[in-house]
Amino acid sequence: MNTALFTGGAIAALAFAPTSICIAQPALTGLVAGPGPSGVPVAIDGPVTTEPRSVAGTYVLRFEFSEPLLAVRRVEIEGAASAVVQLNPGDAFFDVELGGVQDAGVLAVDAVDVVSASGLLESASARLLVFETDYDPNGVINITDLFAYIDRFTATDPIADSDGNGVVNITDLFGYITAFGNASGLLGNFAPEVSGPEQLFAEPNGGVSLAAPVDVRDDRSLPGDLVVSVSSSDPLVVDPTDVEVVENAGDFSVRFTGSAAGASTITLEFGDGDQVSSIDLAARVSPDEAPLAQINADQYIGVAPLEVEFDVLGSSDPHENIASIDWDFGGQGIGSGEETSFTFNAAGSYDVVATLTDANGNSSQITQTVTVAASPFDLSSPVTTQEAKRFLWQAAFGPDPDDIAFITANGYEAWIDQQFSVAANLPTVAVMNQLGPIQNEGIRVDNLWDDYAISGDDQLRQRFAWALVQIIPQDDDASDSAEGLTYTYSNYLRHSLGDIATSASGNYRELLEEITYSGAMGRYLTYMFNRKADPSRGIDPDENYAREIMQLFSIGLWFLNQDGSRQVDVFGDDIPTYDNEDIKQFARIFTGLERGDGIPETPGDSRNAGPMVWDLRDHEFGAKQLLNYAGAVPPNGFIPEADASEANAISDITAALDNVFLHPSHPAFIAERLIKRFTSSNPTPQYVERVADAYAGFGPYGTGVRGDLRATIKAVLLDDEARNPVYRANPFYGKPMEPLVMILGAARATNQLKRRDLAFPYQSDRDMSFLFDDVEQAFFEAPTVFNFYLPDFMPAGTQLESNGFTAPELQILNDITSIGVVDQIKFQIADEDDEWSPAFRAELAALANADDFGGLVDGVAQQYYHTPMSSQTRSVIVNALSQINGERDRIRSAVYMCLCSPEFRVLR
Repeated sequence: MNTALFTGGAIAALAFAPTSICIAQPALTGLVAGPGPSGVPVAIDGPVTTEPRSVAGTYVLRFEFSEPLLAVRRVEIEGAASAVVQLNPGDAFFDVELGGVQDAGVLAVDAVDVVSASGLLESASARLLVFETDYDPNGVINITDLFAYIDRFTATDPIADSDGNGVVNITDLFGYITAFGNASGLLGNFAPEVSGPEQLFAEPNGGVSLAAPVDVRDDRSLPGDLVVSVSSSDPLVVDPTDVEVVENAGDFSVRFTGSAAGASTITLEFGDGDQVSSIDLAARVSPDEAPLAQINADQYIGVAPLEVEFDVLGSSDPHENIASIDWDFGGQGIGSGEETSFTFNAAGSYDVVATLTDANGNSSQITQTVTVAASPFDLSSPVTTQEAKRFLWQAAFGPDPDDIAFITANGYEAWIDQQFSVAANLPTVAVMNQLGPIQNEGIRVDNLWDDYAISGDDQLRQRFAWALVQIIPQDDDASDSAEGLTYTYSNYLRHSLGDIATSASGNYRELLEEITYSGAMGRYLTYMFNRKADPSRGIDPDENYAREIMQLFSIGLWFLNQDGSRQVDVFGDDIPTYDNEDIKQFARIFTGLERGDGIPETPGDSRNAGPMVWDLRDHEFGAKQLLNYAGAVPPNGFIPEADASEANAISDITAALDNVFLHPSHPAFIAERLIKRFTSSNPTPQYVERVADAYAGFGPYGTGVRGDLRATIKAVLLDDEARNPVYRANPFYGKPMEPLVMILGAARATNQLKRRDLAFPYQSDRDMSFLFDDVEQAFFEAPTVFNFYLPDFMPAGTQLESNGFTAPELQILNDITSIGVVDQIKFQIADEDDEWSPAFRAELAALANADDFGGLVDGVAQQYYHTPMSSQTRSVIVNALSQINGERDRIRSAVYMCLCSPEFRVLR
């Protein structure tokens, strides 16, 4: 059967077979058929004798209901080439216009999921015998045409009232066809068409499989005429007498009872008195298995009283026979069902256990830890050294003594405000020129960047820019040169927190515009030299940037609520934010941009990275339809046709950027991605909403300006979920650290000495771009536009997946990087003890020669760790150090093992 997203056509039909209706709510009250909505009524139950109408015109089948309708999910057709569904929400009917119907064939029309305010109609269907020709001819197509059609092939009398109901109708035609079949050259009696499930499962010892549908189509017989026989290839596994085939209004279902473990083939034969068709179903009888449990909670940390919504909707069972679902809310109460809720009134950490039990008594459990704080964290309370370090691992490239001292003396928000006022360390062409001959030795901007990250005083800006680079990735090759890459990265730096010198305000909308005109992005996403459509030459605008600016840079695939949850339609399905036609329309916006004159400081040296310029001959100035949402900008998302001018070309891009920037999904989309980059892989919806509010200009940190990244980063870093230490008791709290941030942060935490004898004071003599081979991360080296890892990545087969939690950074943890990361920790940090601060080196030297190496481990952990080391990890490392001789080896080994510990590599 075909599914209809259709175009119209003109046919004529003759008479109807009995109509099979599966009614829920709203109730189907009538069918009307004819060349238009003014056709003749058709009985819902029982046959119809005649249906006069003109041969010409489009044939329409109208489904009428007892109440107004909202939507029809789809219409499926058989025996026709096309259909158009017409429904005006609020009408109590919808029309199906049919075209390309086969002559003398059977037409089936099934309406699937008709929605009204009162419920869901799963299926409403009609079956018709269709004729296109006025065979008599008398100007209309009616029952006499059927007789004429039959008389063309037989000398016998026209159809008689064979069933004795006093009228010659469609049931007599079915009897006639069954009696004469192909021998009379009439409408052929074809064998039934049978399809069904590929495999059925049951448990042994009386276990029963689920009922599975078997679709039987026999256009030359009536429901009830088919005869079904059953056989089994191995009766010891499946006794054919234990196979049930049930018919209900023409629909069939099959199930069987397993006798013993093993496999058998069940053969079902359907005969209509003349033709027989069969289907083989693979039946497997195996020991029942426990359900596979998966749990989800709308929040797993929060302040008392904390109401949490739980469900196990993602759970599964091989035999789909889950009988009960029981809940234990950490000893605080019990519950049952697939979905439930519970309010935790007291502070504490609670292991919520869901137990799923199947019909045979097999069960499995899944645990979700819920951690409840007594009250929100007080940001005005004194900050300890340990907490300052943890904050800097989130907000910077690791801690250093100066920043720690500032935070312990002034607090978190004061440090953020101080960072707002720090001048940007921009890797400009002028800075590159300071390198002199070093530039000729292949030093690139990524060498410059790692030194900013380790030693720069604008830590929050550098860290924020790195997060933005992962939301809007680019490839360094697209910048074409070191000068070009300095310009490209400077855009992210300036717009992350604003830059007075270049009039950047620190707004995401400004960043999006700067990136859109950037030649590096134009090359990377292939819209530089993008041309308007020219059908005569087979040219269509490139769609790359049009797609990614929506999918990855602004709104994502699905309509979001402000808390990041997906909106659903009347069917309960997620609502897409855009479709392929929207991409095509946006692609027409990004036409006519070509390579510019390069970066102002070095014209001609980096034309591929500097701002692009217009070639108006290639820009599409016709009307364009952008996303149309409530309050859309421009109004209704529509851009009218305009004259060819640079002002109008710029206006097109401005309208497109405003269209996605002002989309209702945009704040939550950006908020969740920023949270994942700084503080938590699994923020609660409440956390996302608070950050999205700040981004939209509201809440305690909002400034009234949408897209204000200063307000947004405050909301990310100062939120209760980021700062409250109570939540760290939850095993699912926090995030894996990025390998690159971890390595750079460890260098910063060690207060590595600034290099000597080099032109730029922060310059490192290592090229960290080669880190990618070991850790699959490097500066501007994301392998695709989707970044190094997907924001919703869940490690398969792990407890994280069972609890519905993401861990994006673990997507790049594999056989290679698991070794490469620890190798780089050794090479970049542990073996570079001559670059550690003298005080740190001297402290560890004293501790390395003590009788108890616990002091050495504590000294290393105090320098690096964001949270206290557990006694178990400490004991393992102390024991290993006792096997190592030599002060220097012992110190290096202590640093190496502490930094390789999972406790350090997960920021909690």
